[in-house]
Amino acid sequence: VLLCGALVLASLVPLLISDGVLIRRNQRTLETLEEKYLTRSSSAVADHVAAFYVAARERVNGAGASLRLAGRLSGADPFKSPVGPGILESALAGQSQLIALRGVNFAGSGSFVGPAVHLPQLDYEFRKGFEAARDGVLYLGKPFQAPALGHLSVIAAPVLDDQGGEIGVVEALVSWQPLVQEFLDEARRELKVTLVDRQGEALFPESARGGNRRAGPPEAEAAA
Repeated sequence: VLLCGALVLASLVPLLISDGVLIRRNQRTLETLEEKYLTRSSSAVADHVAAFYVAARERVNGAGASLRLAGRLSGADPFKSPVGPGILESALAGQSQLIALRGVNFAGSGSFVGPAVHLPQLDYEFRKGFEAARDGVLYLGKPFQAPALGHLSVIAAPVLDDQGGEIGVVEALVSWQPLVQEFLDEARRELKVTLVDRQGEALFPESARGGNRRAGPPEAEAAA
């Protein structure tokens, strides 16, 4: 009996050790695969956010270039010109990122094309964008939520003359709803994705926000 027990024990111990080693190895392999999957998923979302914002900035710059050309051809202030609203409407046509455009000179005269939205935060963002663009700086505002329109942000870019001097500002109201929908789709696939800004404050989803830290311009960075 003792001999049989010793033989059984001698055969079980190596088996248990090998099983333990295999289980730990498989666990590490699964963890590595999951980390790679999450990294690829977050990188894909980050790339999409970056492309979304680049496309919006190009639209704003394109509207500014069209206004500059109109001013060069007419010799008049393109922001107060009757063709100004048409230029802004053309920049809005055929896409869903920008829902409103405003083109003004440094006296504040110009045109606005888009839905009539009267919100203190929007007025504040437009003012900040105007001041930044007046100083020659591209402004990328922090997203905020507006009734009936969802998540929005303001982009403002200076309009330059042929000598590189600032002559006015083009500001855009950007809809973040396509990105919000993408984050909701990721959540339905049981993958939690959070978009953070350069200060580490969560922008999406809303429930991930914490504290009262001041946030800067959004950055194309997602954490899964």
